[in-house]
Amino acid sequence: MTQALLLADYMRWHYTRAFSSMWRVTNNFVYFFYNLFSISLLLHTFFAPWKMMTEQKTKGFTSLSSLFERIFGNFLVRVIGAIIRFVTITIGLIFCVGTFLCGLVFTIFWVVAPLVMVFSLIVGIRLII
Repeated sequence: MTQALLLADYMRWHYTRAFSSMWRVTNNFVYFFYNLFSISLLLHTFFAPWKMMTEQKTKGFTSLSSLFERIFGNFLVRVIGAIIRFVTITIGLIFCVGTFLCGLVFTIFWVVAPLVMVFSLIVGIRLII
């Protein structure tokens, strides 16, 4: 009688509290990777210059070539910043999606594991008999 109650308590825990805890842990890992790679901050500053490196403005108009040099230099630093941010965001999203998929695979395993144990027990008893 006690074993039947223990089995019922285990199954209740397995499919309710443990199941929800497992998804909470998965969400925590996804949140961790999202913040580790600072995805929202990188999206907000996507076209900002990399490391705030810009050509300093000089007072007054010096020459047309220095103006174009400044414009081209600032444009180039912004493109480099966008490329680096894009790569970082992509890697961060890969980590987030990978973590979510691992949680999904583990959830499927979690649901099927008691059935596999019962099936294995039945097959083992048949092999002995």
